[in-house]
Amino acid sequence: MELKYATLKTIYEIVKTESNPISYACFPNQIIIRQSQAWDNILLQLYALADEGLITIQQPGTTICITANGIKKATTSDIIAISWLHSC
Repeated sequence: MELKYATLKTIYEIVKTESNPISYACFPNQIIIRQSQAWDNILLQLYALADEGLITIQQPGTTICITANGIKKATTSDIIAISWLHSC
């Protein structure tokens, strides 16, 4: 499993309690403080996730929204397992 999916899970954790998580604009600083990776690595992962249609980047490097497919992917058991491994 790739680290980009741990980043996807992080985005999901940020938005999951919102009334409409798909329309919630997540900011880079919200992701950075929850990850133990360099911003350059996170940014590459964000672009890869966008290429897969799991997130959208509204303004380059400024706001990130998760898609319905991103929520579906983030809540699968394989993503939960890798996210747990990276938190240890």
